[in-house]
Amino acid sequence: MPELLSPAGDISIFKSVIEMGADAVYFAGSLFGARAYAKNFSDEEVIEAIDYAHIYDKKAYLTVNTLLKNQEVEKYLYDYIKKFYEAGIDAILVQDIGVFFFIKKYFPALPLHISTQASVSSHYGAIFFKKLGAERVVLSRELSIAEIKNIKETTGIDIEVFVHGAMCVSYSGKCLMSSMIGGRSGNRGRCAQPCRLNYETKIDGKIINPLDALAKGSVKNENANVKSFIKQGSKSKYEGREYFPLSMKDLCGISEIPALIDANVDSLKIEGRMKSKEYASGVTSAYRNFIDAYAENPDVINDKKYMKEISDYLLALGNRGNFSHAYFYQRSSKDLISFKDSSLHTGDILKTFRDSAPRKNKINVIFKASLSDGIFLSMILDRNKNCSSEYSSDKVFSAEKRAVTKEEIIEKLSEISDTPFEIESIDIDIEDGIFIPMSEIKSLKRSAIASLTAQILTERKIEKRENIKVREEIEEGENLKPREDIELYFYSCLFESQFTTLLKNDNVQNIIIPASLFLRSDKNLFANSGKNIFIALPSVIRDEDRKNLKCIIHETAKPFINGFFASSYDGITFLDEAGIDKNKIFLSPEIYIFNNYSVKALKALGYKNLSIPYELNENELRHMNINSFMMTIYGKTPVMHLEDCIYRNTYGCHVNEFMKDDYNKGYAYYVDRLGKEFFDSEDCAFCQNTLYNSYPTSLLSEMKKIRGFGIKDFLIDFTDEDENEMNKVLSLVFLISSGKEYNDMDTRIKDTTRGHFYRGVE
Repeated sequence: MPELLSPAGDISIFKSVIEMGADAVYFAGSLFGARAYAKNFSDEEVIEAIDYAHIYDKKAYLTVNTLLKNQEVEKYLYDYIKKFYEAGIDAILVQDIGVFFFIKKYFPALPLHISTQASVSSHYGAIFFKKLGAERVVLSRELSIAEIKNIKETTGIDIEVFVHGAMCVSYSGKCLMSSMIGGRSGNRGRCAQPCRLNYETKIDGKIINPLDALAKGSVKNENANVKSFIKQGSKSKYEGREYFPLSMKDLCGISEIPALIDANVDSLKIEGRMKSKEYASGVTSAYRNFIDAYAENPDVINDKKYMKEISDYLLALGNRGNFSHAYFYQRSSKDLISFKDSSLHTGDILKTFRDSAPRKNKINVIFKASLSDGIFLSMILDRNKNCSSEYSSDKVFSAEKRAVTKEEIIEKLSEISDTPFEIESIDIDIEDGIFIPMSEIKSLKRSAIASLTAQILTERKIEKRENIKVREEIEEGENLKPREDIELYFYSCLFESQFTTLLKNDNVQNIIIPASLFLRSDKNLFANSGKNIFIALPSVIRDEDRKNLKCIIHETAKPFINGFFASSYDGITFLDEAGIDKNKIFLSPEIYIFNNYSVKALKALGYKNLSIPYELNENELRHMNINSFMMTIYGKTPVMHLEDCIYRNTYGCHVNEFMKDDYNKGYAYYVDRLGKEFFDSEDCAFCQNTLYNSYPTSLLSEMKKIRGFGIKDFLIDFTDEDENEMNKVLSLVFLISSGKEYNDMDTRIKDTTRGHFYRGVE
């Protein structure tokens, strides 16, 4: 059976989920956890949790799954990991590739699990991390069971899959919406959940409500729940902004466990480090109950009464408009979205199921005690016949008034409910006429339990990893001297009309186009352009995308293809396996490089064309080895990558229209309560949407500082700009490239932001 992995936001929850049947628990210490607003654990509590898990022969996983800045790596990471490594932590969960390399360097025997924040969405990403030495990959939540099974069969790496809890509408690790709106970065554990707010959808200049469209019959019904809401006369509730098109329902995958077992999934993960003790313990109890029942009798999945009881119990613990099976069988559907509201609802806990939940997961022990000759007591606490404690006492006397009874000793020895142990049997051998104080029995019992506990922990630490490498001197950033070579400007676009606009400008030489535009356009358009053409792979790559991607690779021998941009570890490995020269592979800003260890790691792997991430400020950039990087100086930042499709939800899927010559969809936007419009770019070739920030980030007025960092490659990223808007930006860029600098350049473009250049993120 797969591991059942439960969350814990504090030490009491940790102990509770262990007792309720979790095989492993993931949690954060005082630093670097992706739930910064959970209570989390002090250093002492982390060590207590590790010991507690090991007493039960369970595992403890520490989350260090945020992006770390240079100073955090240099000042804190080594000592932070070392104390828990020595305490016996079973694995560390990481997102940051620099953190991965750091831990591998100094703690090579420590198992590393790759967080879902790394957005591994295909066997390519799993292979990338397996080659680096990762023990496990937590897959993106958007994958189907068929994809999960294929990744496991293809790679053989341990696979961890979410089976219950809250869902993000964006691929985890690829969401910057909270960061760009309010400076609270999901990549740093501080997401403000803007996806849970209400939005309007605007298509072709008109406010369109998907629920209204559904009610009118213009969309095939894919969500019986939504339809029922409308039938109940609640339609008015969803008019205007009163609905939540980005708020996902919670996942409940308990009925999919047999299929996940068949897919050889290694770990079933429950979400909820921000949830209550009742929630975490209850969900753990329910899943433990089902897994054990299924192991004993697989036909339990067909027991409708049992399945309804366990489902109702989970619903009562917490849900957002019923549950969803998530993406296990479908890539996009309205059934995944709550629409109704975004609140977490609870109900009356069903006592019938709670009473049938598994007993606390205690460790069976045997007590043996003998009182003989009036002077000696021997107590043995035996666990699994290979770990025992023996204590003696000289406080055994011939009884002057009343002798102690066998029943009294058994009663006193049985009082161990506040320990991890449970009595399996008690064997007492006592002579007649013997007395011993009950306080002495209690003292001996405590000593025996403490000794056995220490022995159990010692057993777990026999394989203690001693090969910790001594910390090197702190690595400072390089002296960022300007490069001697010429400046290079790259221009990216989404649509053919934008590509045509770029073609008209003689100063534009390097053009980046999305893979989907390359697929659906006449290749002569690019071959005869006289430009250097670079192809940007999708930000998310799934195994089913291989056919379209290989069609692109067939064209790589053409002289007008000068390189590829990868935005994921899946994309990096795909290009590597396709035999693309690493000098032609460019890593986009979505390959997050937050510290010098990330720089060293990627360059050690042969990737030299790196990009500045969106969330570092100017001061942090000054301490980075970035003089060979590319930096985005204009463009709307991608804030979400979605499987959820605004067009499918409103008008139905039109993928069959995508390859037609006259294909021309309108622009779509999500509009927030302040009237800000977030452009939604639909990519039918790869069945995914990208949501962009409401304002473009423009650093044109900051070019003097940026050049001072040594950066010589600059990206101008066009999304929904028309020809006039593009030409306005291009004219300013051409002035800059010719050596002119204007402090007010950004003011010449309507409604821009400097993004994180000054504010950064916490």
